[in-house]
Amino acid sequence: MGHTDRVRAKSTDAVIRPARSEDLVGVHQIATGFGLLDAWPERPDFLDREHATGRLIVATVDTRVVAFTGAFRRGDLTHLGDLFVEPQHQSRGLGQRLLDRLLSDASSSITFASTDPRALALYLRWGMRACGVLLYLTGPGRPNYPHETIRAASVDRIAALDGMASGGDRTEDLAWYGQLPGVTIHTSDNGYAFTRIVGDTIIVGPAAGRTPTDCATVVTSAIATHDTSRTVRIAVPGIHPLAPNFIKSGMRIVDFDTILASEPDHISLDRYIPHPDLG
Repeated sequence: MGHTDRVRAKSTDAVIRPARSEDLVGVHQIATGFGLLDAWPERPDFLDREHATGRLIVATVDTRVVAFTGAFRRGDLTHLGDLFVEPQHQSRGLGQRLLDRLLSDASSSITFASTDPRALALYLRWGMRACGVLLYLTGPGRPNYPHETIRAASVDRIAALDGMASGGDRTEDLAWYGQLPGVTIHTSDNGYAFTRIVGDTIIVGPAAGRTPTDCATVVTSAIATHDTSRTVRIAVPGIHPLAPNFIKSGMRIVDFDTILASEPDHISLDRYIPHPDLG
């Protein structure tokens, strides 16, 4: 039996189960290899949060983690945040097995799929439908867009609006994110926006407004409260009014994903800015 045959056999025999604390080293090694933790220089990170909520699933071969998937729940909506398989174990059915385990009790689901055709096929087979593109932008983030008066807020103040725009309640996850170093929750009368300072970068999201204009205005106002020399990183749905404005202001598209959902109308893509990792 050749090396490829051994890998195929071992992948087929992989154990799929909820992650244990001792699995987190292997999960983080895979995540680092795929560049998932660039915006998370310190722990706890979003993978630790998925583990804490019981939504992190691993595939192990001979007790070693070779793949993982994780999710965040928003009421009845499950946001599939990540699904990654070591290169030597890909195309062996592990992705399907992990997804089956993770989403076994999900009534509806959403994910941001990479441009890998295998990932798109996997989610389409599960029953999700493509409903938009998500643009990952970086740059100055100073579009010619109206500003408004904003103020710092608590999670309780913005939870209802977030639930309406994002597809379901996730107050506990937002509270966890809100207490991390560098995070500020900005609110206006009709919108909110999270920002997080990581080094010389402003990471924006989640954010939402009662209308697309409300969302766009609170986002640009929140960015304006920070040092203008910082670089902005933000994930913007292609349908959102800020997408063309950010591009015109000099921001660059550094990557993009396809947004897929089992029920696309559960999320308002024109008045919502997701967090790149939390959804």
